[in-house]
Amino acid sequence: MAVTRQRRLSEAIRWTWPVTDVVTDLVWDCVASAYTRWGTPEHQADLLADLAVDFVIAVLKATPQPYVTVTVACDGVRATVSVIPAVLPERTAVVPLPCRDVVMESSWGEARLGPGLYRYAIVNLSPWRRN
Repeated sequence: MAVTRQRRLSEAIRWTWPVTDVVTDLVWDCVASAYTRWGTPEHQADLLADLAVDFVIAVLKATPQPYVTVTVACDGVRATVSVIPAVLPERTAVVPLPCRDVVMESSWGEARLGPGLYRYAIVNLSPWRRN
């Protein structure tokens, strides 16, 4: 009988980086690394990192600021990616989350908040298949 490895680590990580010519590289590396550490298959981690970079570019184009804050989370079978511009630096924060193996509708969107354009996506990981 084969045992399927389930994600056990559920947490959120928030980084704030200065906007430089390498910020998108930092975002991609950190997001892909976090999702890989959380047990997400490599192809999914890469796609989530690509999504985070796309959000960073769009947010900074709409609201140029000296910093950008990226938050990623994994709670069971769901991944969350969000990006918002920032005026001040903040320390990296890691917060444990309850593990919820509940599949819900994926969603995405954007909103205008105080600091500027906020973009987010909540993605179900379980139905993704590699072609």
